[in-house]
Amino acid sequence: MSFQYPLSLYLLFLIPLIIALYFIKSQKITLKTPAYFLWVQIAEQARPKTVWQQLIRNLTLLLQILIVLFLALAIAKPKFTQGVSADEPVVILIDNSAGMNTKQGDTTRLALAKKQAIELINNLGNSKYLIISAISANNNDSFNFTDTTASAINQINKISSTDAADNFPQLLPVLISNLPKKTKIYIISDMSSPDIAGLSKNYPEVRLIGIGGQADNSAILNVQARRKILSPVDYQIMIRLANYAAGAKMVNLQTQLNNTPLDNRKIHLGANEEKSIIIQGRSEMGGIISCELTHLMVQTPLTLPSPQRGEGLGEGDDAFNTDNKGYDILSDLYDISLLAVNVNNKRLKKALGVLPRLKITALSKKQYEKLAEEQPYLSFDIALFYGFTPDRLLSSQNLIINPQGKSPVKIIKPLSWQRTHPVMNYLELSGLQIKRVNRLKLYPQSRILIKSGQIPILVYDSFPGYNLLRLGFAFKDTDFTLQPSFPMFLFNVMDFFAGQGNNQKAVKLEVGEPYLIPIPKQALTEDTTAFIIQPDGIKKTIPLYKDEDNYYNPQYAGRYQFVFKDIKTDFVVSMPQGESHINPGFSAVSHSSKPGIWRIILGHIESRMLLTFLALGLIVFKWWYRKEKADAVY
Repeated sequence: MSFQYPLSLYLLFLIPLIIALYFIKSQKITLKTPAYFLWVQIAEQARPKTVWQQLIRNLTLLLQILIVLFLALAIAKPKFTQGVSADEPVVILIDNSAGMNTKQGDTTRLALAKKQAIELINNLGNSKYLIISAISANNNDSFNFTDTTASAINQINKISSTDAADNFPQLLPVLISNLPKKTKIYIISDMSSPDIAGLSKNYPEVRLIGIGGQADNSAILNVQARRKILSPVDYQIMIRLANYAAGAKMVNLQTQLNNTPLDNRKIHLGANEEKSIIIQGRSEMGGIISCELTHLMVQTPLTLPSPQRGEGLGEGDDAFNTDNKGYDILSDLYDISLLAVNVNNKRLKKALGVLPRLKITALSKKQYEKLAEEQPYLSFDIALFYGFTPDRLLSSQNLIINPQGKSPVKIIKPLSWQRTHPVMNYLELSGLQIKRVNRLKLYPQSRILIKSGQIPILVYDSFPGYNLLRLGFAFKDTDFTLQPSFPMFLFNVMDFFAGQGNNQKAVKLEVGEPYLIPIPKQALTEDTTAFIIQPDGIKKTIPLYKDEDNYYNPQYAGRYQFVFKDIKTDFVVSMPQGESHINPGFSAVSHSSKPGIWRIILGHIESRMLLTFLALGLIVFKWWYRKEKADAVY
């Protein structure tokens, strides 16, 4: 323990003065009495016979000493190190993902997290700090500690908000492996990640500090634009909305295609209600679909039955604006070239043949390996492999069914799947039977879309230059091909991959997913620069390097434009799946797993405040005790 104002401890010298004054005041007084034997008997009964009785006799003196002690400590402002030595390195990881943009009173959760981090630094009193944010930490090759508290606080203030989703389970192992031993890691977050609660158990060096609480939020959960299977010129835009507030809301939903209004409607959302909206259209041209919730109205807090549409509603603000917008790509009508390698399953061939706009090229495994060696620059929109993982890829979008791996694992537990991902739209897999799956290797960026317990079954990876879906079972070990979800799954995959291709007018990404800049290597004769126009209108300069694949990592949802000489292309970053539409009333907690006994006792109350309250309490008790004693005498 250390003190921020140690000179205040000189007030403790008042304690000997109080003791001296107490005994001076308590000198014996000689009184005359006509009945001495009565006073002797009373004095004998009043003489203290135990230590407790002696203590009670001098209780007023002890109370005065404790009052001075608590007041002196409160003014000195003690700092508790929470079991961390001053020379041990400390890492403070601040969550700046999308959920931290949620309003909390007059501020945001990120602002509260930064304030909490500064208070933590003042309480720890260490000399070595590493300040990182949850999003930028993924790009750090090295971790440098600061030498001063002022430098650490300055780095905290520089952390900015993003629309990205946190990735703590993948980030922590990399972070811990690059840090010195005995490094304490403090994570300050709103705890919206479903896996963050178990981090303190899996990693003893991690301490969690929760930020946030109940928030009033309505959201666009998902925007999905697709052309109809049997009539591709017709399309549907499916929008799922949710109201997480305790009262009903009236919202205005605006939908546009390439900045041209398509639909504008008012929608009533009840308390904690989800609702799906379907917008129909007909067009051969595609483009960028954008949806926005505006003119938010909330029900006034009355204990009355739910109002009818438009009744009893008053003006209100939304606590989380990030998820009030959603984007998707409506593809143009064009033929999709599909390369099918080693596909011998009859039901798979039949399902692929039903899908429109697919131009299928079927090859055996040997034919593909020969083609990849002779024509490595040949390109297909989508490639599908069955039973093996190729060494070379001729497509940036790849689906591998039953990839080669280690010995299969038997499936016993029921399946769970990520319903919000576009590949999983409208799929019901609760009745799916799977005997065994191959062991799928996971990478830091891997997203598990289907799993049984902790066993991954369908994994999506986005690598620089290509995307990869891996389905870990053979069709002979499952009844998937007999399920109604099977053709829908294939359609979702083709539709999702077609929207990622570079031959489209616009590309759809998720926050943090790298955007491959569409300039051929041979077109860049020297290192130069280009521009990215962000959703907020800011024009950002980015470097372009010759003989390299150039990427840009967006951190905000919205519509972007890439500009280089006479090349202009658009790309859209959708809402981060699972992060932008958290339920603030349940996901964001206001408590934390506090390290050290003092954090458990004090919580968010400052130590000097508690000491001041104790001193005032003792003053009140001393006044009450003396009053009771005086009443007893009289």
